[in-house]
Amino acid sequence: MAHLRVTAAATPRVHRTLVLGALGAALIGCAGAAAPPPWWSASGVTSCGYPAHYRAAGQVHPAGDCAGNLFDPAVAVTLRIGEVVDIHMTEEQSTGSSSLVPLYPLPSSSDPTVLRRTGGDGDATASYRAEAPGTAQLRSPAPFCTDTSTGGQSSRPCPVLTVTVTG
Repeated sequence: MAHLRVTAAATPRVHRTLVLGALGAALIGCAGAAAPPPWWSASGVTSCGYPAHYRAAGQVHPAGDCAGNLFDPAVAVTLRIGEVVDIHMTEEQSTGSSSLVPLYPLPSSSDPTVLRRTGGDGDATASYRAEAPGTAQLRSPAPFCTDTSTGGQSSRPCPVLTVTVTG
């Protein structure tokens, strides 16, 4: 183990160096500190406009297609009781305003005893907790979605995710 020996003659200089070094590190830390991007943001440039993103087991995936369409049937996800899935609906600028609004409204659970909303952040992001074994859909009251079996538009609430909960 190395020992540092400070003599009385060196003390003022050592003290000034330590204070200035700590102050410089603090200033650099403040200048470089930025909030991390939200979990749903992608890095890089893209022309894709997925209508939603979901996070399950720490992994982020798009829901729907690159052209902003939601599909029926939806992406299937399996959770265990107690696990959480987060949903973020992509936002666009509101007409005549600088505020953002979701492309599609946040979904609600078809069976809250299986999958229950536990929190959210504004109108575009929500968390849902797996409560009991079963299957529930997270459905958005969107005006239309694409029915993949017929290729046509479906007028019922659009499924964003189909979640199966296991014990």
